[in-house]
Formats: sequence, structure tokens, C-alpha cells
Amino acid sequence: MRAWLRYCLGLPVALGLLGLAASCGKAGETSGPPNVLLIVIDTLRADHLGAYGYSRNTSPAIDDLAREGLLFENAVSPASWTKPAVASLFTGLSPLQHRVFTGNKRDEEGHVTSDVLAAELLTVAEALRAAGYRTGGFVRNAHLRGFMGFDQGFDLYDADLGEATEIVETFLGWQGSEPTERFFAYLHLLDVHWPYTPPGPFGDLFDAPKADLDFNDKETWKRFERQVRTGELAAAEADVEAMKALYDGEIRYTDAVLGQLFATLRARDLYEDTLILITSDHGEEFLDHGGVSHGHTLYEEMLHVPLIIRGGGLEPARVAARVELIDILPTILGLVGIEAPVDLPGRDLGRVLGDNRAEDSPVFADHRPNGSSGRIRQSVRAGRHKLIRTLPPTSMGGDPSGQDGSVMGPGVWVEAEVEPQSELSHTALEIERIEPRDDIRIFAPIVQFASTEKEFRLLGVRCRLRPDATVLDSSGARLGRQALGAGDWIKARGRSWDEGILELRKVELLAGPLKGVAEIKAPIQEVLLEGDEPVALRLAGMKLVLDEETEWEGGDLSGPPAPASGAAPRAPIEVELYDLEHDPGELHDLAGQEPRRAAELIRILDDWERGQRRLDRITEEIALDPSTVEELRALGYID
Repeated sequence: MRAWLRYCLGLPVALGLLGLAASCGKAGETSGPPNVLLIVIDTLRADHLGAYGYSRNTSPAIDDLAREGLLFENAVSPASWTKPAVASLFTGLSPLQHRVFTGNKRDEEGHVTSDVLAAELLTVAEALRAAGYRTGGFVRNAHLRGFMGFDQGFDLYDADLGEATEIVETFLGWQGSEPTERFFAYLHLLDVHWPYTPPGPFGDLFDAPKADLDFNDKETWKRFERQVRTGELAAAEADVEAMKALYDGEIRYTDAVLGQLFATLRARDLYEDTLILITSDHGEEFLDHGGVSHGHTLYEEMLHVPLIIRGGGLEPARVAARVELIDILPTILGLVGIEAPVDLPGRDLGRVLGDNRAEDSPVFADHRPNGSSGRIRQSVRAGRHKLIRTLPPTSMGGDPSGQDGSVMGPGVWVEAEVEPQSELSHTALEIERIEPRDDIRIFAPIVQFASTEKEFRLLGVRCRLRPDATVLDSSGARLGRQALGAGDWIKARGRSWDEGILELRKVELLAGPLKGVAEIKAPIQEVLLEGDEPVALRLAGMKLVLDEETEWEGGDLSGPPAPASGAAPRAPIEVELYDLEHDPGELHDLAGQEPRRAAELIRILDDWERGQRRLDRITEEIALDPSTVEELRALGYID
């Protein structure tokens, strides 16, 4: 079931800077929107950078950049591993909204599968490309392959690169090939991630006792990681310090490469005209809570990531307010003058800086590496307290509270596969109850096209293109309205209903029917009965006939819709409460001592979860090719 479609692709770029620049003040004028360089250093803990108070000199170049820009002291990732975190960074949505949870599950036939970032979600690259930017992605991480949906909006997306040096060199070559074009570049550097093998002198840069184990041997590492987590093995202090020294060496190597990158940008007269953002997708644990690596807890060593923004005329400052990775998309768009979608949960940070209430905004994380078929961990931080809860498995399709309703009547949203029969009456092949949407969606051929008025019918529903409607082809390229004609199969999305006409704000022109049938997602207006037997539904003014072959899921077609809320929430397996002001290491669980505060944070977490508009009940999964499987195995994700 689809939601959160792109709808701001056609918005123009303003000549001046908006958002952060307007709020924080400009140090100087530019001739137009800046270039944008988004650098993600995989697995980087904020507290291992000098700018964040670390004792070792791991990051002189990053520290210099931080002194020239905004450093956010309390940036939080929505997940403790790469795939959901980067999906949130790209879309400004929480994991519960974009539904990208898993990266290396095995299906019933033993194939390794991965969730796919849905094609209809707006990504930061798509928004910037639509605004005229040349877009390039330069990536090393097998969880971010282009075929998994992460290449959306990029003119070039290279996810087969190696160390940081190769990524930076490839980016600079790409930029230099069109030196006058405004660019958006995404660099994803994996060197800090295990295995910790800093090159050359960086491997011996920081002193540490000799470890008994070879942490760069995959079998040794996986066994060590598993035994430490299960309590079978108590890691020696020398082992932990050796890991940290190698990890810090990787940070220093990455920093040196970034220093060279910044020097090249200066030499090309691009540094002052480029908005540079440095962040991470998640952190790393070194026995902080009895484990190593990442992707298994929601403690601060996993979620607290750096966020540094330099350029765009920003005045240097340290910002104490809590912010999230989902804020990056609206913040970038605000800086370059693009209006972000109003219904994104992420915030343009330029509009909240200086507002003391921003510090009180709760921040959330959700961790379900096996979708909802395994245990789920969620966290919320509000004020100085943070709550972490562990929940039992749940159905992907249900309401967060566990209330699924047993009837389908007026007001209930459904998805229907349709066999067209006549202009206003069609036969329903299959009906499924879905969660409420922002707007009506129809997948069908155009009939009765009136080119002068831009009106037509889809499944008998009168439709009209809004003046600001976006028309795309199946590859995402923009088309003119004149490209549409009678008989064309399209995906259409309309937000408002005026005088019986569905106002469309996005249309995608397709080559033909994907499944040989049409489809509509809309609320039921009326259930038509013969006696007590439902024989038809009315959706968006069209009649949907039911017969003995019609299949439906989600409830009986009778009576009023079931209540949307009010059921008791799922009972958690475990609840933890920490006072981060007095216990930043999260070592003293206060859930038993402060039950009222714990209950308050649980309520906030429940309200947040209920408010997460879902993309799909079941996320699309794709089987991984052998080379991707081998790369994931080399990184320790697959045994």
C-alpha cells in the first residue's frame, strides 16, 4: 500500500537562500544556490571526534570544518544500522514510514533478500535534480546498492567503490568533468566500519596494548561478537583498547582523505560555494553495554552521531538542541530554496534554531532487523530522560496498537484490483483494507481525454490536472502535459475532491498495465446491499461491483467502520529508563524507581507510533545477487 509520494519535484529554486541561511545569518552573498556535498562516514560515533570532546587527535580536518560551521551536539539516528538510517536520511521519513527494515534475511528457499526503498518516495537527490542540480552518489556499502532503491534521483550512482581515497577521487573526477554545473554529491565512506584495517601509518597511530585476538579475521570476529553478546566470553580490556585504537586509526585516515578533498575544493574555488554536511548513519559499541559492533541495541553509542553543516553563509555555532537524521532532507532543501513537503516529520533546522522549545522535541528510534517477525526495539528521548522498550513480534499489517477492526464500511480505506466493464461500473477482483491515505490513487488507462481542459476519466472517476501537477515517465523524467493521451496507462494521485472531480497533483505515465488489471485506493463512500448481502461499493463516485469471485481481506463488508484507536498497546518484554543528564552512559535503569515518568514516555512513544503513516503493509523485498552476498559476508553480516 503506497503513501508519501513525491510531490515537490517541480518546485523552483529561489535565487536567494532560505531556511538555515535566513535564520542564522549570511556571511556573504552567493550568485545562486550552493553546491551540496553530503558526506556520511559509516559507523562513526560522535564521541570519537575531537570536535565532540574526544581526547585523541582523530579528526583535525573535520574539527576545522566544525569550527567554520554549525556543530549539532545532540544529533540522533533513527536506527542502529545502515539501511533504515540512510533511507531516513534520504527521505526525511522514519523507518516506520519508509518501511526499509531488513538487509540480509533468508526467504523460505534460502535466498538472501533485502528490503527495497520504494520508488515513489521523494529522495533528496530527486528533489535537487528536479531543481537543476547534477547529482552523483559515490558509495561503499553493500546495503546501499542501486537496485535496492538508493539510486533514485542520481545521474550517476556508483556503489562499487573501495576505500575513502577511491571514493573522493571518483567524485572529484565526476565534478571536474562538468566544472560549471551545480552539483549534489553523496559520499558514503565505509572505512571506519569493521574490519578495522587502517592503511599504512594510521594502523599504529594510537597506542594500545596488544590484543590476544585477530579482530580482522571474519570468523574470529563473528565468534567473538556472538560470545561477548551472549555472555560466553568476557572480553579483556586489552582487546577493547586494541579495537578502539584501530577504529580511531580508521577515523584519522578518513579525516586525512577529507582534508585533501577540502583542499581540492578550495583549489577549484568551490569550497566557499559548497554546502558541506558531515554525519554518520549510526555508531559502534565497544562493550559499552556488554557487546561490540552495532545493529542490536538503541543505546547512545549506537544512536548519537555527528552532524556538522558548513557553508551557505552560515555563522559558526554549537547547537545543543536535539536533532535527527530525518531533519537533513528538509534542511538541505531549505538552504537551496526548495520548499519541502509540509507533511514530512523532519524539520528544516533553520526554522527551529533559536527556538528554545526545540530542545524539548522528542526524538525516536525503531529497530526491527527482521521486519516485525522478530523482537522490536524502540526508544524515545524527551527532556533529560530516555526510554527504551523491547516488544514482541507483531503483524506488519496491523494498527500499532494491535487494533485491526473487523468490518469494512463507509470511511474505511481499501485497495481494489478492478476489471473495467463500463464507464461507471466495474468488477472488483480483490479488495483489501488498508490504512488511511493522504489522497486517492488510481492506476488505470485514460479514457475520454479532453486536451483543452486537461480533464479525463480513470475507472469512471472524473480527474483534472492541477496547475502545479507533476507529470513523469516511468524513469522519473519530467514530461509536459501534452504527453498524456487517451488509452495511456498512468498512476495518478489526487489530494483534493472538488465538485466531483479528483484534482491530480502527480501522474506517472507507464508503458502498460503491470498486472493486467486496474487498481484504486480510496475510502468507501457507500456499501450497496441487496437485503443483507453487499453487492457493490462506491469509491470516488464510481461503482465497484462485487460478485462470487471477489476476494477481500481485512474484515466483513457491513456496518460502520471499526474505531481507529483505543485498544490496549502491546505489552513490552522489557522497559528501560535512563536520566541522560546524570547518567550519559545509560548504566542505571530507573524504570522501577520512576514508573510515572516511564509511563509518560511510553505514552509519547505509543502516540508517535500510531501517527506514523505507513507506506506498505509488506515492504517489497528483492533477492540479492551473489556479488552483493559475498560483500555482505566480507563485512560480517552473513555467516
